[in-house]
Parts: sequence; structure tokens; C-alpha cells
Amino acid sequence: MIGGRHHDELFEDMWILDVQRSPRGARQWSRIDGTIRGPKPPPAAYHTLNYASTATGDMVVLLGGLTWSKTRIAETDVLRDLDRRCFKQAKDIYSQFCTEDGSSCDLDKAFESIEMQCNTTNAERGGENHVGPFCCEVLADRDSITTASELSRKCKALCQTNAFSAEFDPRISEGV
Repeated sequence: MIGGRHHDELFEDMWILDVQRSPRGARQWSRIDGTIRGPKPPPAAYHTLNYASTATGDMVVLLGGLTWSKTRIAETDVLRDLDRRCFKQAKDIYSQFCTEDGSSCDLDKAFESIEMQCNTTNAERGGENHVGPFCCEVLADRDSITTASELSRKCKALCQTNAFSAEFDPRISEGV
């Protein structure tokens, strides 16, 4: 037996079970990957391991499988949190900057709020200008946006465009 996975951690260890040992209770798994010379297959999951006895000898054939990089949990959590903040800000524009009856909205204050959050976030990143959160890109269209609902809609669209998407990069292993 070779490899396998636990959550997104892949294994490449090799084990053998002597099925001819008697009595059955005496059978035990032994790790053998330290005894194998030459290149070993990469860590993988969802593969097939077959044993074949031929006229020229016995062989084990490993077919297929997937391999991938581990998830960077801390980075993923930060980026998902930024997405949540962006969508919340876009959703709250109308309620924060318009009267209850919706008869008037203070777009200047809405833009000031977005600009302040963008500047604060950029300062935290050492002045580096970046895409997302808080729909910072909407500031470039400030003069063409005339209603709070339009601002909210554009911010939601930018949040969606810039939304974090976790990378899952499975690679199919070649047979060994």
C-alpha cells in the first residue's frame, strides 16, 4: 500500500502486509519505503496499486492518482474575511448614508467612508495599492455615480469580481 491522504495532507509512505503469514493474528503491516532504492512516486491519493506475477517476476504497478499543495489556512481565512467585509460594506451603503424613507442620501459621506477604509488598508500594507476590499476601485468612477443604489450595486459587482477563490490545483500523477 502506498500514500493516501488526511484532509489535504498527502502521504508517500509505503507499507506491506504479509498475507501468507499464519496464523492470521500474526499478520502485521510493515513500513518499507526506507528500504527502496531509486526514485519513489510522489505523495498521492486516489490512485490504484496493483500486484502482478509474470513469467519474468513479480511487480507492483502504481496507476494514476492526484497530488496537490496544502491549503494555506491563515492566508485563506484573511482573504475570506476581506470578502465578507467588502460585501457587508456594499450592502450597508444604503442603510448608513440614506434616510430611513430613502428620500435623501449623502453620497459624499459614502465615498469618504470608502476612501478612508481604502487608505487605512493600503497603509496597513505599507502603502501598496491593491485590489479589494471595500470596493476601492469605485472611487475612480466617483463623478459618474449619482445614487446610493448605483454605488451599492457597483461595489457588490467589484466585491464579486475580486472575491477570493481558493486554489485547488490537483495534478494527475503518472504511473510508476
